[in-house]
Amino acid sequence: MRKSTKVFAVLAILATIAAGCAKKTPGTSTGAASCTANKLKGFAAGASMNHSATFTAAGYTAQAAKPVVELGMFGDLTGVNSALVTPIRNAAQLAVDQANASGMASDGTALSVKLQLVVKDNKDAAAATAPPIEQSFIDNSKVVGVIGGAFSGETEAVGGKFAAAGLTHISASATATSITTHGWPFFRTVVPDSVQGAKMADVISSLGCKKAAVIDDKEPYGKGLADAVAAELTAKGATVAVRQAQDAKTTDFSTLIDTISAQKPDIVFWGGYYGPAALLLKQMRERGINSLFTCGDGCADKQLVTLAGTTAATNVFVTCPCTIPLFAPAGSKAATLETAYKAKYGIDALIYSSEAYDAANMFIAAIAHSGGGTSVTRKSVLDFVKALNNFPGVSRNYTFQSNGELATSSQTINVYPVKSGSLELLGTTDQAIS
Repeated sequence: MRKSTKVFAVLAILATIAAGCAKKTPGTSTGAASCTANKLKGFAAGASMNHSATFTAAGYTAQAAKPVVELGMFGDLTGVNSALVTPIRNAAQLAVDQANASGMASDGTALSVKLQLVVKDNKDAAAATAPPIEQSFIDNSKVVGVIGGAFSGETEAVGGKFAAAGLTHISASATATSITTHGWPFFRTVVPDSVQGAKMADVISSLGCKKAAVIDDKEPYGKGLADAVAAELTAKGATVAVRQAQDAKTTDFSTLIDTISAQKPDIVFWGGYYGPAALLLKQMRERGINSLFTCGDGCADKQLVTLAGTTAATNVFVTCPCTIPLFAPAGSKAATLETAYKAKYGIDALIYSSEAYDAANMFIAAIAHSGGGTSVTRKSVLDFVKALNNFPGVSRNYTFQSNGELATSSQTINVYPVKSGSLELLGTTDQAIS
């Protein structure tokens, strides 16, 4: 499934998408004549996903001793969205195991302590059940950093106490724009919904699509992303003919599909996760609506195609501010991670695994730079992460803004079209529309 870094021929990659917005189909509009995905580009010839960088941590100082070092991780590991969170847990554990085995951080700095990952399940990512998990990490003096939350709602619910305790948390997947407005010791290895939504709209507009239906699942993530897409499409002169919210637990989308069918949009955007997205997509196709279908990172999983069916999952692409190792070009850092991950777990490395692996390695480097871990404190970890400058990871090179957002130079969003029943990595949004 991994691709080499040769030119991604767009007509070959997106053959099933190209006619989606231009071809007249029962229940759809004829679409704008230029609304076609065959304008997407992808990787330039010889391009590589490896990131070289000179890493510095100016301003970091080691603090008082701590004999045992643990990292926390929490997220929905047994609930409805566990397929989006299990790769985070697995990748973080892989980074910890590799560091323990080698006796050093990813930058070569020696470790003098044994690392442990303390994992907590927050089933269904409920905001109400996150604070007790948060408190358990705060009360455990051995925990010097936390990976999570995986979802925005649960992350918002724990940030205040983490801040009071000076406990740094890095999320590999929480994307609500509001999380970085509180002044918490919070960082994320992905871009917020506002950035992804604007880039998604750029791709949609580049395809010539003029009329859109934008739907969200009434959840903070889905609504935030859909709002950003709708606003940017409007700013670019497109018509958002349908802007509705649909409960994430919906199983019968017939009323919504009646509205979509009547408006005949060129493109349908879903703000939410792969489960309901797959149902909506399947039911749309059964009603003869073949409009281009898109959604964001909540849909960047094999289950989108599995649940919708390969027949329905055509003329589809998703975006993600992540590099999914399974779909990465051969020879890239992400492909190397896929090999190690599959060797350890017997399954493919999917969404957010690269970003979780990178987050874990940032923490491990912070620990290693504290006298090999013997003088690490929560403050030293926070100081270290704040000072990161071009830290080389699998997904990107990491520099953070003062509020915990990625610096502009670190902000990338990838495009994954569906071809022959599988997602494929096309390249970044900028590459796709260049």
